[in-house]
Amino acid sequence: MEKNLWPDFQLGEPVVTPATIMKEQAKVFDEQMKGKLQCFVGTSPSPMESSKVKTQMSIYVAELGGYMMRLFSVQYSLTNIFPCTTFNEVTSSTEENITNLEDFKSVLNRELSKPEVVKLIQILYAQVMSM
Repeated sequence: MEKNLWPDFQLGEPVVTPATIMKEQAKVFDEQMKGKLQCFVGTSPSPMESSKVKTQMSIYVAELGGYMMRLFSVQYSLTNIFPCTTFNEVTSSTEENITNLEDFKSVLNRELSKPEVVKLIQILYAQVMSM
C-alpha cells in the first residue's frame, strides 16, 4: 500500500447547513402529508457562480402525473455558508445576507408560511384527495 501523504484533517462534527435544515423539514412535511405530497431537497452547483451551491426544496405529486413545483432555494459559498441568500419560488421574494443558522430558520419558516405557499399546498392536496 502507498504511504498516506494526507495530513490528519481532524474533521470533528458535521456542520449543520441550510441544506441540512431543509432536508429535516422535508421529512416533517412528508409525514404531515402522509405520502400524498412529497418534499424533495437537492443541492447542485450554482449555475451563476462556480464557488457557490444552490439547494432547492420542491413539492412532488406522483398522482398528478409527477407534477413538481419548486418552493424555496438557498445559495451559499462552498467555503463560507453565511451569509447566504434565499429565494421563495412561489412568491418571487428574495432575502439576502442571512448571517447565521437561526436567522435562516426564521426566514425559512416565514417563507413557507406565506399564504401563497399554504394555498398551493392546500390546492395540490385537495386535487390528490379528489382522485
